[in-house]
Amino acid sequence: MEERVNVGAGKVRVGAGVTLLLNIVLVEGIIKEEIMTKKVVSRIKSAFEVDIKGLKELFGSVPAWRHAVELVTNVFDEFLGYVEGAVTPTSCIVELTKDGNRPAQLKVQDDGGGFKDPTDIYTLFRTTEKRNDPTVAGRFNAGEKQLIAVSKEAVIKTRNYTVSFKDGVRNTIKHKDPNYHQGTTVEAVLPMVKGDFETAVEMLRNVIPPEGINYVVNNEIIPRPQSKHGVEVTMPTPVLQEIDGINAMKNLQRKTKVEIFEAETPWLYELGIPVMTLEDTQFKYSLNVHQKIPLSMSRDLVARNYIMKLIGLVNEASALDGVMLVDEEDQGANFEKESMSYIKDVTALSKIHNTVRPNSMLYSSNTSANIQAQMDGNDIVQRGTYDQATLKRLTDNNIAQSTNVAYGNFVPPQITPQSEPNIVQSCPKCGFRLN
Repeated sequence: MEERVNVGAGKVRVGAGVTLLLNIVLVEGIIKEEIMTKKVVSRIKSAFEVDIKGLKELFGSVPAWRHAVELVTNVFDEFLGYVEGAVTPTSCIVELTKDGNRPAQLKVQDDGGGFKDPTDIYTLFRTTEKRNDPTVAGRFNAGEKQLIAVSKEAVIKTRNYTVSFKDGVRNTIKHKDPNYHQGTTVEAVLPMVKGDFETAVEMLRNVIPPEGINYVVNNEIIPRPQSKHGVEVTMPTPVLQEIDGINAMKNLQRKTKVEIFEAETPWLYELGIPVMTLEDTQFKYSLNVHQKIPLSMSRDLVARNYIMKLIGLVNEASALDGVMLVDEEDQGANFEKESMSYIKDVTALSKIHNTVRPNSMLYSSNTSANIQAQMDGNDIVQRGTYDQATLKRLTDNNIAQSTNVAYGNFVPPQITPQSEPNIVQSCPKCGFRLN
């Protein structure tokens, strides 16, 4: 039996016994032809790859202390409880040491539930339940990844997994015992100069731990400082929300507690974690916000209007509680003008204005009124001290007057010039009057 097989434009007569072989050859030829004429596209699960060197370059500029504090943040989040039924850690133990010119040794250990999925250790930006909860700090899911990127080497032990990183290589060991390791322990070798190391230790000690957790830094128990006062204010907080079928982090206005602490150098805190210094604002107190703060991925940049609103609302709420956070020394402070614009309550506005600027009147274009006001012992609030909306609230509610209102109709007393005395001239001999 013979069979004709098409090969190109011609036909070949072959025996039945070799038909199958020929078909295979033809199929292979077609495949080879397609490979030669078409691009081969491989399909992999992930759409992106991460360049470790690039990641290291990107996060290498982040202050070294932030990498250490990020690990503490993770433990605090777990303690605050963003996952229902999860094991809550009772302690966060931090060791940061350095021997001469050698790299620093960092170890952060907790006794919580550990990583449910060990791939979370090295998967950047994976979705996390922390994004749904405004009362925990986590959202980027990048903290330990940044640490790993800048470390010379790192080891993470959690549950029955040990994951190590060195020279750009990851090694994962799964132990048979499901309870091989309680909680999570992170160890890393970090390049730090002496100054960075000292700063890192100081910042770890400046963390404000949540009430109820045992927080230790280099064998020193870090107590929770006593707050001067606490208030509730409504501030924006980034929360995962569904908008038009798309999940995204959006700012939501939410009432939150803010703790006020006396400090030599005032800081803004997010759930006990230092974010940025408030020194440039000239506000005297540290503020600990008990919810997510809208900030950059580097966790050190916050919009100025957020800070000014926070200071304004904290001053307002504190004044209504009878606690004054400002005094006459705050005249002209960098926070005064902008923060005052957020104070809407009339009682608080009056208290704050009269505390910072007692016996004062608002400047007017009436020069004589300004002079008279000063002569009567009033200080003049110069133009630009407050914005127009604040000035309106002050005047509409009779909290402050302009000099023109108080002295605009004032007529200074007229000074009558003294007449020259009438000098009588007379003759010294006979007494005859000459005039």
